[in-house]
Amino acid sequence: MEKLLEIKNLSANYFAQDIKIPALRSVNIDLKKGETIAIAGESGCGKSTLALAVLKLIEFPEGEVTGDSVEFKIEKNSIDLLRLKEEEMRKIRGKDISLVVQDPYSSLNPVIRINKQLAEIYRIHHQTCEDIDIDGISKKYLKMVHLPEPQKILFSYPHQLSGGMLQRVNIAAALINNPDILISDEPTSSLDVTVQKKIMDMFFELKDNFNLSQIFISHDLNLISAFADRVYIMYAGRVVEEGKTADIFTSPAHPYTIALLEALPHLNAPGLDLKSIPGEVPAPESIGIGCAFAARCSHSRDICFNSLPELKKINDNHFTRCIKR
Repeated sequence: MEKLLEIKNLSANYFAQDIKIPALRSVNIDLKKGETIAIAGESGCGKSTLALAVLKLIEFPEGEVTGDSVEFKIEKNSIDLLRLKEEEMRKIRGKDISLVVQDPYSSLNPVIRINKQLAEIYRIHHQTCEDIDIDGISKKYLKMVHLPEPQKILFSYPHQLSGGMLQRVNIAAALINNPDILISDEPTSSLDVTVQKKIMDMFFELKDNFNLSQIFISHDLNLISAFADRVYIMYAGRVVEEGKTADIFTSPAHPYTIALLEALPHLNAPGLDLKSIPGEVPAPESIGIGCAFAARCSHSRDICFNSLPELKKINDNHFTRCIKR
């Protein structure tokens, strides 16, 4: 499959009280057409920052994004998103690359009806649409995400809908311009378990029925194991392991990945004590030149604190950043 998105050495920093806080450190990720990749790791590892950085939603003075390139293949051309001006980037966001955010309550205007908000998203990328039935198009996408009574929801205000309904509206809004890439940032984390199941069933349907490329950001490894084609494990702003989902879950190579999987509850062994990862995630500004996980790793040696390992090849589709490999 051809690469649709290729991220090379992407870094991002936030600024707070004259302190530079590195959130991404030379991240390399690629996404193929029709593929679903997952970005996994603990809170604070840089998952959400990655989504914002790709869409150039981190700006000075709050932060900065640097890197070699973010190559996006659109039609037959390849463009570097990092080099685009804001006016050009606005033509990409919401049309070619869409984002579903974590909190469904904060992403919609509470005093504007759903149909008006969906129409605005559509009109931004379709300047000549006076004769188009935008409400009809919006209703089609509300049906696509399995919302009951789409006609009623279309003319509702966000505060009249549940969290699960709002998240489906957000997904419909992200899909309404037929993007090539859908980025979903923890799309089920604020919902209860039964609603999570319905939302994920819908994502599976999108994966099966549409040739949609997806970046699925989550800390839920169980969801990732069932949904993603490939997985990138992040820790302290870096990718520490990447590979096909089956390799990551059956033959994890990095001590951090192994620790994450060991911390999962085992449904077939009730009463088994859960394992935890010792220590805490280091503050981004305090990370030294070596492996950021070294202080929490039972396999670390002196060299781990003083030298950053490169990604090492385990097989053609599996890589890890660990000195012991």
